[in-house]
Amino acid sequence: MNMMTDEPSAPAESAVPETPQEVVPEVQVAEAVGVPAELEPVSAPGPTSEAQVNVEAPANVETPAPEPPVQAVETVVAAAERAREERLERPAPAPSPNIVQELLIKARAKIQARKRQKFDRIMEKLTRDGKVTNADVQKLVRVSKPTATRYLSLLEREGRLRQVGSKGKAVSYLKA
Repeated sequence: MNMMTDEPSAPAESAVPETPQEVVPEVQVAEAVGVPAELEPVSAPGPTSEAQVNVEAPANVETPAPEPPVQAVETVVAAAERAREERLERPAPAPSPNIVQELLIKARAKIQARKRQKFDRIMEKLTRDGKVTNADVQKLVRVSKPTATRYLSLLEREGRLRQVGSKGKAVSYLKA
């Protein structure tokens, strides 16, 4: 009796056979189970018979491509090595020490260009209508009231227009 279970141990005759003579070929197993002949395996484990050794490969199976000659492989490797050496010999472009500063300068220039376009639109309206108010500037260039006031004050400091009135809605700007 086995110590781990209450069942008696299996007899030695039912153990898996270890010698090749006792191994049952898969063909016999397939016939016993009822597998169709088309699905039976080509070879069975164990000793090989002459019939199994002389089986020819089907005609539609492609043979593997021959390996490239060693000289061609060496040429490709040598070319890759030369290309790598050329890249190493070429000096890499030196990164700018202040790339962030350069980007900020470009951004400021673009903002200033847009602001100048807005000033030009304000001056066109002034030329066309003869006067301009803060509310006109707000609608024209789509900015807030404080921004429109800053734009008009800046144009006044540049001498391009002059303020008429002192406070509130009575303020308008004329061409200088």
